[in-house]
Amino acid sequence: RPACSGNSCSGAPAEVSGARGHGGTGAQIACGFRAPAPRWLCASLVFALVAAAPLAAQEPARRDSLTQADTISADSFRTVLPTLGPPPGPLPRGGRIVFDEDALHFLGALTLGELLQHVPGVFLVRAGWFGQGETVAYAGQGAASLELFWDGLALDPLGEDSTGFDLGRFSLGFVRRVEVEVLPSALRVYLVSDTQPVRRARTETSFATGDAQTNTYRIRYLNRWAAGTGLGLGVNWFGTNGPNTSPANVSDLALWAKGTWTPTPRVGVEVQQLRYSLQRQLLQREGAPPLPGVDVHRTDAFVRAFAATRDDGMGLRLDALFGSSTYGDSSGALERRTHQGAATVGYRSAVWSGELTARIRDTRTPLEIRLRGAWQPVRFVTVSAYAARWTHLPDTSAGAPEQEFREEADRHSSEAGAAGELRLLRCTAPCAGATGWPHPPCWRTPRSAARTGAAASPWRSAA
Repeated sequence: RPACSGNSCSGAPAEVSGARGHGGTGAQIACGFRAPAPRWLCASLVFALVAAAPLAAQEPARRDSLTQADTISADSFRTVLPTLGPPPGPLPRGGRIVFDEDALHFLGALTLGELLQHVPGVFLVRAGWFGQGETVAYAGQGAASLELFWDGLALDPLGEDSTGFDLGRFSLGFVRRVEVEVLPSALRVYLVSDTQPVRRARTETSFATGDAQTNTYRIRYLNRWAAGTGLGLGVNWFGTNGPNTSPANVSDLALWAKGTWTPTPRVGVEVQQLRYSLQRQLLQREGAPPLPGVDVHRTDAFVRAFAATRDDGMGLRLDALFGSSTYGDSSGALERRTHQGAATVGYRSAVWSGELTARIRDTRTPLEIRLRGAWQPVRFVTVSAYAARWTHLPDTSAGAPEQEFREEADRHSSEAGAAGELRLLRCTAPCAGATGWPHPPCWRTPRSAARTGAAASPWRSAA
């Protein structure tokens, strides 16, 4: 052990180092002591370094064992069918509200009604606990202010919900995107089902529980193969006994199946079926009339095909759809079946888009025609417009007076609207060098913001 006195220690090694040049076999050794040291120590170090230097120079360089290649190759992705139904845009700010997959997870909504209450101006109306009937009110109107589309298939109210939807029956477990088109007097909700764009299986199993024996289970399986075929299967069950103040057992089972085939980005076919079964007991409430129990089921199925002229979603595209909806109850008194067919032709460019849809049904509204378009001539101006026309048939059911049939033999209804946005100013991130909180904003015109490359959100000055 070296002896130390003050700030100096005798016997401590001053420097021991070894270095190897690039491609050389020589070694540089320096061994020094502030005090006499055993000679055998320096000799051992010199011999070890000189003997190991040639071997180290000949050893090939190893790759980092912690670096792993990407397990998803570039050819693992396959084209999926483009969404049908949502407006292609561009739309003015506030004209469309999108709930993507992340929003669907983080908002924690169990039903479509709970999700729509996040739209400004929408109020959720629920009869009681989870599983009871629920609807939304928008712009001072009732349930008739809502239009639903599932991957382009128009969902019409059927059965006891002949004038509106019970939104508690539409589960969010099978959708990956919900788009809401906000109109002055109505909401058009487009539900986009989930799909798998990668050639590998994806399986999901989830379970949630809460008060009053409230439980939900969800199982999904999605896969995609090299030929462009895809498969999606799902089961979602929800059940509750209700609280002590309003006990009523509810059981809601939803089944979903989807098959797709897109050999190229320009053509594709899709087949899909969605079914739910609802059993709900009689609900007795103090000071309010009871809610009758229901035992109903509904099935929506359709086949869809598309053809496009380009691979990037631009250009001309043609969509065709044929589907049916079946509704019934345990007693058989509400059995009903409807069919519909739709054809859509659209064109999309960098500054404008247009779309024409014709839909026929075997109901009292046999024909529906919709036309919509959008235009953005410059970066800070956006204009969109739409028009729709329906043909209605008279009520030919038993008991309808003949005079009323004659008067209503030819009846139509129309709807049109337009929206515009002028963005003169843009609010960007705080100015460079700004201090204090809150930071003073930088105001730039759209041209200056584009020139500086700032990612700015527009401020709507007129709409």
